[in-house]
Amino acid sequence: MSVRRVRSTWEELGRSDPFWAVLTHPDRRGGRWEHDEFFALGRQDVAEYIAMLAERELFLGDRVLDFGCGVGRLTNALAEHTREVIGVDIAGSMIEQATELNQHPERVTFMHYDGRVLPFPDAGFDSAVSLLVLQHSTPETQLANLLELRRVVRPGGMIMVQIPSRRRHPAPLPTEAGHVQLEPLAVPERLGRGQHAEIRVRITNRGAHTWRAEHRIRLGNHWLAGDRVLIQDDGRSDLPHTFRPGQDAELTLPITAPGRAGDYQLELDLVQETVSWFADLGSRPARLPVRVEHAEHVSDGEHTAHVEPDLAPAPEPDLPEVSPEFDDAGIEMHGLEVSLVRALFNHCGCHIVDVVEDSLAGEEWESYTYFVRHGPS
Repeated sequence: MSVRRVRSTWEELGRSDPFWAVLTHPDRRGGRWEHDEFFALGRQDVAEYIAMLAERELFLGDRVLDFGCGVGRLTNALAEHTREVIGVDIAGSMIEQATELNQHPERVTFMHYDGRVLPFPDAGFDSAVSLLVLQHSTPETQLANLLELRRVVRPGGMIMVQIPSRRRHPAPLPTEAGHVQLEPLAVPERLGRGQHAEIRVRITNRGAHTWRAEHRIRLGNHWLAGDRVLIQDDGRSDLPHTFRPGQDAELTLPITAPGRAGDYQLELDLVQETVSWFADLGSRPARLPVRVEHAEHVSDGEHTAHVEPDLAPAPEPDLPEVSPEFDDAGIEMHGLEVSLVRALFNHCGCHIVDVVEDSLAGEEWESYTYFVRHGPS
C-alpha cells in the first residue's frame, strides 16, 4: 500500500510542480524554478560528492544508476563524470519530463519502474546514487530499495545513498499548554474497508500558551477496537503556524478506515510530533463510533466514495500501520536509524566506508549520506 501511495503522490507532483517537488525551496513553488539554475545546482552537488568519493577512494565507474531521478537534475550532472547513466523513477510523469530535458541523450537513459523491483540484472552497474529519495518511502520500502541497489551493483562497486535518521526533537510543551477542545463537525458514521475520507474538526486552544510552528503540533487520529488501539497513527492536519490561547480554527483531516469490517472508535487528538499526544498532558481526546463495512461504496450522506479492494489489504490486528510524517512542503517523510542501515549492509557483505551527516532533509531531520562498497573492505 505504501508503494502505491508514494507512486500516486509523485505522479501528481510530476504533473503539477516537478522542479519544486525535487527541491522544495519556498520561493520556487508554482513553477518558479529556472531550468538553468535548477540543473546548475545539480552539477554543483554532484561535483561536491565526486570529491567526497575520491577522498574515500571510491569512484563512480563507467555505468551509474541514479535511483529516484525525478526530472534528471543529478542524472545529467553525473553524465559529465562517467560513460553511461540510467535514471529510474516511480513516477511516469517525472520520467516524461526528464526525457524531454535530457542534456546527454547519447549517455543518459530514463526509465519508469514499478517501485518494487528494478528492471535490471544482478551486478549490472558500477555504482548507484540516491539523494533526496528514500526519505519519502516507509521504512520497510526503504530497506527493500537498499537491497535492490545492492543487487544491481557489481561486487567491488559503490553505493552512495542519503537517508534521514530521525527528527530533531522540539522542546516539549509544558503541561498547561497541552489543553485543546475538539469538536467534530462532519464525521461519517459508516465507512467501507480501507475507505479514504475527510472529516472536519473545530479545535480551540484551551491552554495557557501560544502554539507556534517550532512546536510542530498537528491534528491526528487513532482507531480503537474496544479499549485497544488498533492503529496508532493515521491522518495528520497542520494547525495554523501561530495559535493563541482561546483561538479556534476548523481543520480538515484525512483518515483511512481499518481494513477489517467491524465497530470501531475514531479517536481525535492533537500531537506534538515526536514528543507526545495531548491526551498524555491531561487533555481529553474526542471519540466517535464508526462502523466499517464490507461494501466498497459507502455514502456518508454527502458523497459516495469508492475503494479499490486491492488498495485496502487487511492489516494485522497487532501491528499498527506506519504513520507518515511530513516536511514543511507537505511531502511524506520517514527516517531510518543509522544502526539499522549499518546492520543491513554489513549483513549483506558490504563495507560501509563512511557515514557523513548532511543537511539534505532540512533542519528538522538528522540526515546522513552513506558511502558503501559492495564487498569486504
